[in-house]
Amino acid sequence: MEKIINGGLLKGKKTYITTTLGLLSALGAYLIGEMDLAGFLQTVFPLVGILFLRKGIADQSQK
Repeated sequence: MEKIINGGLLKGKKTYITTTLGLLSALGAYLIGEMDLAGFLQTVFPLVGILFLRKGIADQSQK
């Protein structure tokens, strides 16, 4: 039970999985025509920013 509470297998990877799924969803919506290019870019840039922010926090915490 302790492993589940502390994150277990996905510890430290939940942000990457969530943003990747968001990027794939935005790409899918753009490709099938549900989203225009401006909406696609407005979705992608914040998600990429979250990825870089999470990576920077992880790098700083390892130092």
